Amino acid sequence: MGSTFCLGLEGGKPQHHTTKLRLADYRTGVAYPAAIDVTIDQPADLDDLGNIGNGDCGLAGPGHNILWMDSVAGRDRRVTTEGVLAAWNAINGGTGEGVTADQVLAYWRTEGICGCRLAASLVVDYNDHEAMTAACFELGGVHLMFSLPKCVQGEMEWVMPAGDDGGTWGGHWVWAFASSTSDGLMVNSWGQWIYVSWAFVARYAFDARAVISEDDIGPNGLAFSGLDMEGLRAAIAGLSA
Repeated sequence: MGSTFCLGLEGGKPQHHTTKLRLADYRTGVAYPAAIDVTIDQPADLDDLGNIGNGDCGLAGPGHNILWMDSVAGRDRRVTTEGVLAAWNAINGGTGEGVTADQVLAYWRTEGICGCRLAASLVVDYNDHEAMTAACFELGGVHLMFSLPKCVQGEMEWVMPAGDDGGTWGGHWVWAFASSTSDGLMVNSWGQWIYVSWAFVARYAFDARAVISEDDIGPNGLAFSGLDMEGLRAAIAGLSA
């Protein structure tokens, strides 16, 4: 991984969330492991989905998550680089400009990405390590938005720099697929697996979301044992009203 890898997420300040749904409001208190990796027993996802050369991280992050959803559910692969880039171009009008997290989440919910539509996204407190690990366990990962410093260019571990961080590199969206309450996260970025410390998250993250797809809440969807699905379904229906 090098500094020539592209970034493409606009933002960097705390988001004014368009959704009021927060994961903390729908958790039931079911016990979960202190560490979880949702990709165990799943094929390795090493496809950058066009992110290295195009900076479409705002769509590649969801793409990695959808690949995992389909693999776990035994569905045929829907995600392609062409499909991810098509969604990216639909949002930015083909300008090649960066996209915001709210733009992506709204498009994912209304139009869908590679045939997958969101039922809802839930805000997760990225400074709450237990909540982040629970989100990985209960919902299959967390989407994190960073304002990355230049010091992580070329690095496979994102940790707090010993000195100057080199200034701002840019905004970046990643899908976290593994979390440990005591250690940190593993994320898929540019089709590579990168370790991220909690201290780095606290300093450089600016948003975190867990998502539920329409496939998940359908008749053949997942059983989210750790969530109040009755309350969540009612809230989702309220968003659609």
